Amino acid sequence: MIEQHTVEVTFEAEEISSVANEDSTLKLYRTPENTYLVYIDMRGSLGNQAVLDDGRAGLGHSEAFARDFWPELFSTQSAR
Repeated sequence: MIEQHTVEVTFEAEEISSVANEDSTLKLYRTPENTYLVYIDMRGSLGNQAVLDDGRAGLGHSEAFARDFWPELFSTQSAR
């Protein structure tokens, strides 16, 4: 039997971009250490689940990695 659990994650970062469509929402965050976290919220046919992709061991992704895997987030990056 599969159980569903809810987890709350707290981190310090600035939201710099967000992209949404009918299936998901992606949000890009930059940490004070200049690493990137990506929040992925899937819904509908993909199932209702969310994940914070924080790279290896919670260190965050490099900018190059984040740009390669989520270019749409950088193309819509807000000018904050």
